[in-house]
Amino acid sequence: MPAPTNTSLPPDAPRDRPSARGRRPSAFWLELLRSIRGSLGRFLAILGIVALGCGFFAGLQMAGSDMRLAADRYYDATCLWDLRVISTLGLGDADVLRLGQIEGVTEVMASRSVDAMAQMGDEQVAVRITSLGEEDAETDRFASVSASRVNRLVLREGGWPTAADECVISADVNRGVSVGDTVRVLYGSSALDDLLQTRSYKVVGTVSSSDNVYTSNFGSTNLGAGKIDDYLYVPDGAFKRDAAYTVAYLKVAGAQDLQSGSDAYRAKVGSVKERIEQGTDALASGRREDLRKKAQAELDDEVATYWRKHDEAYDELASSKRRLDEAEAQIADGQAQLDAGQREYDAGVAELRSRRADAERQLADGQAQLDAT
Repeated sequence: MPAPTNTSLPPDAPRDRPSARGRRPSAFWLELLRSIRGSLGRFLAILGIVALGCGFFAGLQMAGSDMRLAADRYYDATCLWDLRVISTLGLGDADVLRLGQIEGVTEVMASRSVDAMAQMGDEQVAVRITSLGEEDAETDRFASVSASRVNRLVLREGGWPTAADECVISADVNRGVSVGDTVRVLYGSSALDDLLQTRSYKVVGTVSSSDNVYTSNFGSTNLGAGKIDDYLYVPDGAFKRDAAYTVAYLKVAGAQDLQSGSDAYRAKVGSVKERIEQGTDALASGRREDLRKKAQAELDDEVATYWRKHDEAYDELASSKRRLDEAEAQIADGQAQLDAGQREYDAGVAELRSRRADAERQLADGQAQLDAT
């Protein structure tokens, strides 16, 4: 018999492997393909949902940055303020100069404002009346953007106010008031008659403001429901000249080149904010000193006026006394003349009576002689 052959191969002997083209899929992939074929509709639905979710996620990721970029461009185009300074004692021209001298501040625009309840159409709403500034009052009436250095307004309809009784209102809120209508101010949070030249404004245009982008709430106030419902911009001449500035808007050097709200922007603006906060005491003392000097100057004027009127009154009194003395002297002279005249009159009357008595005696004597004959 032939010897049996050993068909087994040693462990290190080469084996004949099937080619990649002829390799059979594993059980996992077979089961996966079988599951897909068995529920193809559900598989495609899940695939579509995943794709749609990825698309929405990518869109939301891009929308945020695009919205921030669009907002930054709008803020830059309208020169929205970087910092805002508000004082409970108000601000004067000297305070504006002091703020402009702080390192990092490139522009300062001071503005006057007051909150009031106004009649707009059929509604009584809380409004904030804000001055445009000196430059805006000279803006071309047909320009689409105000000429202020900070917080430029975008004109949507009509023109810019030039008279003290004209205003522009928000174009983003519809309260039934249009160009040509009148807004009447009823009462306010401050003494309006000490601040405003008039309480009635003709609407000459509508505007959009980058400082008031949240149309549902333009700010808080202690009037009405506690929030500002609309805003009015008026020429600077609509406020009385001695009214203090309410707020100062500042632009920071280099901030406009950075995206609003970014870390770099916050760092740039924050450094200037720290300088302002560090100089708050100096700014407050300067404001107090300005008010003290103003009050002292007013007091000095009042004292000078008092003494001038005092001297005038005493001069008039002395003059009146002289006139009175002269009148008394004239009265005394007149009385003396009257007394002399009275004496002369009395002497004349006595002489007349004496002569009459003599005449009567002579007449009696003559009558007696006549009777005797």
